[in-house]
Amino acid sequence: MAWVQLTDVIKQLPDQLATPISTAHDSLSAGELQRLELARALAHPSSLLILDEPTSNLDVRNEALILAAVKQHYTGSVIIVTHRESTLAICDRVLRLSHGRLKPVSYGDKAVSG
Repeated sequence: MAWVQLTDVIKQLPDQLATPISTAHDSLSAGELQRLELARALAHPSSLLILDEPTSNLDVRNEALILAAVKQHYTGSVIIVTHRESTLAICDRVLRLSHGRLKPVSYGDKAVSG
């Protein structure tokens, strides 16, 4: 869990990584809880990871840390649902849901707009 910078925090929880979120809720910030949830998701091998607003409670530094961890440590496909353009930085493709349809849009060299 070093790559989400929660090792010390997790060690202090009653059941460490297995501590129920309801138990950890009182002693962790919203950002730490979100990082704990992401750490759990990334700790289990799978071919698909769906993240819904994975950085909504994180500052810019922790957002970059989490996105780098996902990019570096997760080998399967990732679907990210987000309103933050900065979260799109790790995406190979960007789709926008508009009027019930997914439409490809550009990002980076490409340009995403409302």
